[in-house]
Amino acid sequence: AQDSGGALMRTLIFLIALLLHAAPEVHARAAGADPFEFLFLDAGARQSALGGAFAAGRDDANVMAYNPAGLATLFEHRAAFLHENRFSGVTRERLSAASLGGFGASIDYLNYGSIQRTTLARPSGAGLDSFTPISLAAALGYGWPAAENLALGASVKLIRETIDDVTAQGFAFDLGAQTQLTADPGLVVGLAVQNIGPKVRFQTVRENLP
Repeated sequence: AQDSGGALMRTLIFLIALLLHAAPEVHARAAGADPFEFLFLDAGARQSALGGAFAAGRDDANVMAYNPAGLATLFEHRAAFLHENRFSGVTRERLSAASLGGFGASIDYLNYGSIQRTTLARPSGAGLDSFTPISLAAALGYGWPAAENLALGASVKLIRETIDDVTAQGFAFDLGAQTQLTADPGLVVGLAVQNIGPKVRFQTVRENLP
């Protein structure tokens, strides 16, 4: 029990240190200031109903999107498919799967619909064609029981955004931990650090991950 408690404490300290390191970037964020904001769209109906608070979520195909440590908690193989018709022709498809062995995979595709091209000379876009921005994220992850009542997890994702003829592509890592605090399996605490990775070049500017 002492070894398990020590491992839990070391893991929590490490993850909290990562969060504090990222804090200045988090506080500096503003709406529309960062690319790849679609990464924070809720992955499914269950997660949306909880307001996205799913870092302690378990036994769900979409858990990797919030905390990869949850991949170690499945009771059976899980899969989920999401289709969304949003506003102004924006559509989204997401496919996720997780196995009893702790492995997970997902792909998230967001189509922003057709946008009329305009110029200073043709602000109405008359005679000009249209373009379709898209966002894509493909992820692989693994969660494992590191000690009694302690699960750890990690995932890597390839992310890509295209606006007209400009494309930005990069990769990011997520790290997470979950611990069951009491004999009641409903009392679980989760902690995750998301989108650890290098800046991504969008045209001539290197952008921070969200």
